[in-house]
Amino acid sequence: MNLFNIYIISIFTYICEGYTLWLYCSGLFERRYNFIKRLLIYIIFYTIPILFIGLRMFSLNCILFFVMTMLIICTAYKVTPGKSMLHALLATFIMCITELIVMVAVPDYGQNVLGYIDSFKVQVMIYYISKLLYLIFMYIASYILSKKEHPGTTSTLKIFAPVGICAISVFIINSFCILCVNISLSTKYVTLILISATVCLNVLTINMYNYIEKQYIQNEKLNLQLQNESLSIEYYKQLAEMDEKQKIMIHDIKNHLLSIKELNKEHNYNEIDKYISTLLYSEEFSKPVMVSDNEILNAIAYRFQKKCSDKNITFITDIRSKTVSFISPDDCTSLFCNLLDNAYEAACKTDDGHITLKICSDTSDKLTIMVNVVNSCNGNPFDSHGKLKTSKKDTISHGYGLKSIERVVNKYNGFIDMYYDENDSTFHTLISFSDRM
Repeated sequence: MNLFNIYIISIFTYICEGYTLWLYCSGLFERRYNFIKRLLIYIIFYTIPILFIGLRMFSLNCILFFVMTMLIICTAYKVTPGKSMLHALLATFIMCITELIVMVAVPDYGQNVLGYIDSFKVQVMIYYISKLLYLIFMYIASYILSKKEHPGTTSTLKIFAPVGICAISVFIINSFCILCVNISLSTKYVTLILISATVCLNVLTINMYNYIEKQYIQNEKLNLQLQNESLSIEYYKQLAEMDEKQKIMIHDIKNHLLSIKELNKEHNYNEIDKYISTLLYSEEFSKPVMVSDNEILNAIAYRFQKKCSDKNITFITDIRSKTVSFISPDDCTSLFCNLLDNAYEAACKTDDGHITLKICSDTSDKLTIMVNVVNSCNGNPFDSHGKLKTSKKDTISHGYGLKSIERVVNKYNGFIDMYYDENDSTFHTLISFSDRM
C-alpha cells in the first residue's frame, strides 16, 4: 500500500477518533474554552501522529493515542491530570478492543496478516467498521459514566437510538466493503463514496439526535421552573394574607387591652397569662415589613429581607406606589424572585454584602418604569465573550433564571441591561418598561 493511501486512511481515522472523543467529552466534562479554541486543540494534537505514520508500530500508535487523548482532555476541559489519564486509558482500551474485534472478524487475517496490511481495500473495511464500533462503545461508556455523575437525568431507552443507528451503519458499511474487495477499480471508488456518504449521514443523525435531546432537557427544565414559580405564587399569596391578618390584629389591639384590663380587675391572672400568650404566639403577630403596595412584591421583599438578615446582608428597597401594577402576579414572581435570587447568591460570596432594589418612574418620562437591582459582587461575573459565568456545580441548569427574567421583560416590551462596576465591585441590573400596552 503506497504512502498516499496510508495518509488517506490515517486522516479518516483521526477525524473519526477526534469526533468520537468530542462527543464523549461533551457529555462528561465542563468546557475550558469556546468551540473554536477546542477545535484547534483537537487539530493540533491529532496532527502529531501523522509524523509517525510510516513506522507501522502498533505499540507506538497506542502510546501516542493515549498521550494525545490525555492531553486533549486535560487541555480543552476542566479536568484534573489524574482524571484525564483514567479517561485516556479507557479510550485507548476501547480503541484497541474494537480494532481487535474487526481483525478477528476478517477471514484468515492471522495467516495473511502481511498481505492484508498492504491491501488498501481490506484496510478501508477494517478502519471504517472499527471506528464505528469505537463510536458505539465510547458512546455507551459516556452514557454509563454520566449516569453515575447525574443519576436519574437520562432514560435508559435513549441510549438505544444512537447505538442502533451506528449498528445499522456498521452492517451497511460492511456490506459495501465486501463488495469493494471483489469488484473492479472503477466501481470501487463509487462504493467508497457510498461508504463515506453513509458515515456522514451517521454523524449528522447523531448530532441531530443530541441537539433534539438537549432541547428536550431545556424545555423540561423550563416547564419545571414554571411549576415551581406557580407554587411560589401561592406561597406569597399566603404571606400577603398573613400580613392582612396582622393589620386586623393591630386594629383590634385596643379591644384586647380592654379585655385584659377587665380580667386584671377580677384578679384572674391565669386567664390574663393565657390571653397574652395566645396573642404573642399567634401568626398575626409576626412582623412582615411593608415595602410595596403590591402584595406579591411585598411578600417577595419580605422573604428576601429575612434571608439577607440571616446572612448579615444589607437589603434596601425603594419601591414607589403603583409602579408594578401592570405586571401579573405570576410574572411578578418570576421577575423579582430570579433577580433577587441572583443578587443574593452573589452578595453571599462577599465580605460586605448588600442588595438594593429600586423601582420608580423615570424622571424624564413618567410613563417609563425603571427597575434597578444593585448587589455586591466578588469579581467580574462576565467571561471574555460577555457571557455570565457560573459557579454552580449543576452547569446544565445554569442560565434558566436569566431566561425567565428575559421572558418577562420581553413580554412587557421592556429592555434589560447588565454591567459590572469595578470601582465599587457591584453588579447592576437595569430594566426599563416604556411601552406597557
